[in-house]
Amino acid sequence: MNIGEGLKYRFQLCLASNHTVISHPRTTQVHFFQPMQLISSLTIALLALAATIAVGAAPAPTPVPAIPGLTCIVDSHGFGLNLVNDGGSTIDKGGPPGEGTGVIVDSGPNSQINQEWSLIPQGSNFLIANGLNSSLFLSYPALPFGGGNPDFAGVVVYSRYPANFSFQAVSGGIRIVEVVSGTALTSWSGPVTLARIGTVPASQQTWTFVAAPI
Repeated sequence: MNIGEGLKYRFQLCLASNHTVISHPRTTQVHFFQPMQLISSLTIALLALAATIAVGAAPAPTPVPAIPGLTCIVDSHGFGLNLVNDGGSTIDKGGPPGEGTGVIVDSGPNSQINQEWSLIPQGSNFLIANGLNSSLFLSYPALPFGGGNPDFAGVVVYSRYPANFSFQAVSGGIRIVEVVSGTALTSWSGPVTLARIGTVPASQQTWTFVAAPI
């Protein structure tokens, strides 16, 4: 077959009762199919397509509890994430009162405003701002100096150096992960640090969100 004939070559499919006629300029062939064979072939093709789509689909993002207003962030022992309200001694003189203040866990949740937080979406991640001052964000000491290694670093608040966190569903609650380092918010039943996942018991990195009492 030359190029001209190749361009003219075509197939015409005609479904009539239980046979298919396949024709082209030189030959005509008749192929017989049972109706159930056609239906079965179509069903298998559709199932294969559905399976391919399901395998290639991206996992759904971790759902975040829809809690309006301020939120208490509570560890596995029932202690609430708490900004130390010490009057606001600051290590960054350009920041607001409270800049650089440490974060601990304390009995809670309760109605103290420094133990309540706002979850502020940043794409698929979140900033976590304190209720005492909404310009103070959960962070860690090395972040103003380029990040460094925050593993086992104490958690603080900064206005100009907020850390971004992702929320991962785990057994019993949510793991709060700093997205740059991959370290997770970790409770020591007093101090709060960031720590690599798997280096401490999972319960220390498991949190729940509770609507603030006020």
